[in-house]
Formats: sequence, C-alpha cells, structure tokens
Amino acid sequence: MELPFVILHSSSLDKSVAPKSIQEQQVIYKKFKRLRGEVIEAALDVENLLKVIILHFVVGKDYQRHELLRSLVFDAEFCSFMQKYKMLMKIIKKIPDLGGILSPEDEKKLKKELERLIEERNMFAHGEISLDECDGSAEITYYTSSKKTEKINDETGQAIMQRYTLVRETLSEINRFLREHNVLQQSIDQLKSQKD
Repeated sequence: MELPFVILHSSSLDKSVAPKSIQEQQVIYKKFKRLRGEVIEAALDVENLLKVIILHFVVGKDYQRHELLRSLVFDAEFCSFMQKYKMLMKIIKKIPDLGGILSPEDEKKLKKELERLIEERNMFAHGEISLDECDGSAEITYYTSSKKTEKINDETGQAIMQRYTLVRETLSEINRFLREHNVLQQSIDQLKSQKD
C-alpha cells in the first residue's frame, strides 16, 4: 500500500513561482522515501556485521555460543547500534593494527565514518522528510541534542551509499581476520602479563 501524502514546507520567498503539482511532488517524495529505506537497510547490515565481529572476537567459531550470545545480549533492546559500535572500538584498541588491516589513520577514518552512518541512520529512521512546495527540493528535520534540518538530494544518497560500502568493506576485513585468528586468547594473555 502506498501512502498518498507529501509533507510540504515553503522556503521560497518568490510567491510568483507556482507550486508543483501533487503528482510531481509525490514522484519526488517517493524517491526520498526509497532513500530512507536504503539508509536504514544499509545501517542494519552494518549493525549485523558488528554483531558478527564481536561474536568472532568473544567466542571464535563456536556458532552455538554465537546463537546464545545473540539471543541474550545482541538482540536485546539495551544493545543498540551505538553500543555495538563502542564494543568494536574497544576490540580495535585491544588488537593494534588488526594484523595490518587498520593503520591509525584507517582506524580514525572508520570511527568517523561509522559515527556518521549511525547519525544518518537515526536521521532517516526518526526524521521528517519534507519538500519545498515550489521548487521540489527536499529536506529532513530530525533531533540529536537539538532540532536540525538538512537538505537532501541525489548526492546525499550517493554519499551515504559510498560511506556504507567503505565501512562494510573494512568491517568485512576485520571480521575475516578475527574469524581466522584466535585473538581472544592473545588478548587474555596480554591482560595476564600486564597484571603480573
């Protein structure tokens, strides 16, 4: 079922410009509703990959334990996307350079890109998309610590999908490394040696 409405705003001071027709507005609005879905799907994919990375770090290839931890921890409401992100950052700190996968610069970039992806996910999941009734430009209004409004267009969508692709590729490399190496035991050994 398609919802036949469009949320409008008017930022044009030029009142001689005629508003776009309802059909034109609906076509533009549908494009940004699709983008909303793509952003949320991309974020869900990244969040799931974060779960898998953490599971490989904590329990290795014991997939029965994966299922147990998923049900007890990772699928619980308290374990948000942000919580999984924070766990990943702690794992990265425990395993310097992740076998050559992440230089300090790459780590900073991944951190920045993941934070932005989480922000974009929240923006599209909770924000209101509206169109200018005259020129058809779109914007999204959302809340972080305060109310924010950003213009969105085709380039916005392309930038988000490029960010998603970059983050996913990096996370996939991290996951491969953790799956293939018993880094948890190495981390435990390091902790023991630090205490001695």
